[in-house]
Amino acid sequence: RYTVFHAKEAPVATLTDDLSAGFCQALTACGRSPRPYPHFPDLLTLEWNTIPQQLQVPLENPNTSRFRSLELRLAPDPSWRVPQGQPAFAVVLRDQQGNAARVEIPSGVPTLRQFEADPTHGNTSPLYASALRIPLGQFAGVDLTAVTSVELVFDQAERGRLYLASIEFVGQGNFRF
Repeated sequence: RYTVFHAKEAPVATLTDDLSAGFCQALTACGRSPRPYPHFPDLLTLEWNTIPQQLQVPLENPNTSRFRSLELRLAPDPSWRVPQGQPAFAVVLRDQQGNAARVEIPSGVPTLRQFEADPTHGNTSPLYASALRIPLGQFAGVDLTAVTSVELVFDQAERGRLYLASIEFVGQGNFRF
């Protein structure tokens, strides 16, 4: 496991001008949430009202070729109407040679599932970050021994709000029982 980004110890990241970011500590109210429901772990709120927007996390040239997947732990905000039938956002890897590979994240992936509002708690929906794993083979054309950045690109949905807990390279190939 190689952690690229963790909300609590967020590295230097570049955000485009109209992408706002805010920190939500675990077990506390988050943003406009009317009640403090548990959400694990700490989260970074990303919100946009125009496209395109992007979060870029620079890397110090790790050799990610020994991993199998890129894992994002995230959750959509209950108020965001995730667009159906089109990509919700994209993930881009860039390498030292300037190559880039983009993977579109479909709106129907289980990670973007939104929970029903709970009428016994003020009609609010629970927020649980879950894992989205992208096989590294999807990033064809990028030198995985020389990755320089991971980017989240919001250029499909006009507006949205997403909670990001972490970005990690996971699944080393030498696992044995």
